[in-house]
Amino acid sequence: MTTYGRVDDGMPDHPKVLELLEHPDGLAAYGLWTACLMWARRQAEQSPPSRWGFVPATLPRRYGGTPELAALLVEARAGHEYGLWEANGTGWKIHDFAYWQDIEGWLARRAAQSRNARKRWHNPDQPDLFSATADPTADASAHATGDAMADATAMPITEQNRTSIKPSPSSLARFGDFWSVYPRKVGKQAAVRAWAKAVTKADPDKIITAVEAYRDRPGRETKFTAHPTTWLNEGRWDDAPDEDAPGPGDGGTESPWTPY
Repeated sequence: MTTYGRVDDGMPDHPKVLELLEHPDGLAAYGLWTACLMWARRQAEQSPPSRWGFVPATLPRRYGGTPELAALLVEARAGHEYGLWEANGTGWKIHDFAYWQDIEGWLARRAAQSRNARKRWHNPDQPDLFSATADPTADASAHATGDAMADATAMPITEQNRTSIKPSPSSLARFGDFWSVYPRKVGKQAAVRAWAKAVTKADPDKIITAVEAYRDRPGRETKFTAHPTTWLNEGRWDDAPDEDAPGPGDGGTESPWTPY
């Protein structure tokens, strides 16, 4: 199934990109950012939310990248708190990847297509092929069948259906509890908006308990601690305790620049 990475047409004039392009190797770094963005977008359907936008340490080498080019992407901040990439110890995260790629909206549209297809084929009990909780190890032929039956008039992205589920006032009021225990207090207003969205998906107590575990995780370093908005938007309250540990293809104990 074909997917498409989304890049705003104003991206080349963004202050971070303009700062990047002032460096002699800036254009090469921008090309690396683009190639890795498309790779990450292709992986998103089969990855947990905590891995959306993740760039393994070994990946840049595939596209002719170097540690120096990766460092330029991390350092191109133009006065912002983050650059185009965020270093996380086992690779990088593409900044605000899930937001700009609208992964949740894309999965919702695919699930709607699958439901419409089941209705046409009189099989309403078949599981959604493209839901966010679908089994990533499911038979690929099932996905191909779902593609063939997909409805081209699936639900469009609108602000109305983004916000159709409203958080309760009591859930919103728990933001203060979340903020008091989160270990990196930056971007509060953005975190408030992310909290309002998060509590429509999970119980506030569950989120806060997960934050406390994240805060108290042995070996956690402040420079690799996610911003609260990122943590909430990526649904990291569902992460396994070792979710951030290096995994296959994420660098592990190999040199980050070992060729494939």
